[in-house]
Amino acid sequence: MRLLEVFADGAGFVLAFELMLGDLGEMLRDASRPLTRAHVKTYMTMLLSGVAFLHKHNIMHRVSSLLFNNLLPYQLLR
Repeated sequence: MRLLEVFADGAGFVLAFELMLGDLGEMLRDASRPLTRAHVKTYMTMLLSGVAFLHKHNIMHRVSSLLFNNLLPYQLLR
């Protein structure tokens, strides 16, 4: 997934990426295809890598709503 543009938004910024037809959120909600242990491990590794990147670069995120407001499931897939 390519980053197309970065826009200033007050004290923060907005990232614009290319369109994806599906996302991890849809996959998590699809009861007909339960996640395997390997999927869970991979997604958790991506999530923790994303948090580590933010912390390493002194970027703040809202901890109380980490999965739903700042690190969204679709952001983990490339």
